[in-house]
Amino acid sequence: MGAPVMVDDGGSIRIKLALLDPDSAGVMDSLFDVQSYESVHERNSDDPYTKALVFYLDEDGNLSPGTPVASQFKRVLIHGDVNINVEVERKAAGKKLKIRVFGNGVDPQIESRQHNNKRSYSVTNAGRIMQVDIEDDSGDTNSIDIPPSGIYTSVVIT
Repeated sequence: MGAPVMVDDGGSIRIKLALLDPDSAGVMDSLFDVQSYESVHERNSDDPYTKALVFYLDEDGNLSPGTPVASQFKRVLIHGDVNINVEVERKAAGKKLKIRVFGNGVDPQIESRQHNNKRSYSVTNAGRIMQVDIEDDSGDTNSIDIPPSGIYTSVVIT
């Protein structure tokens, strides 16, 4: 399994890559290069990415049951509430992930924070996650609508 990629919200959409190597900070800095309403990062891995899991926490503190996706997903599209989206596309039999942040007529504003050699990227103008679409290799799409009571949503790709 490749190093997990997490896309979550905590007021705005955040993108994290769980790496244990202390020299790995900054490996997704290509997300800062916003061109024509989008930025792209490609991640190579020796172990294939195969699964995605979506869950959310509601305003009463209840955790939704995680929505696992069949292995071999093709694409995960995460919709923010201000026309900013994050797309994670599986390529090369899962050994490559293409992470794309894009807006519909809006440039994504991407910032980074780092602590103890761990870096996270925030799309500060994206708002919360509203919907997650997961497309499998056959082309079928499973759409997960996050209810307005969802105060925290996480998508984990492994």
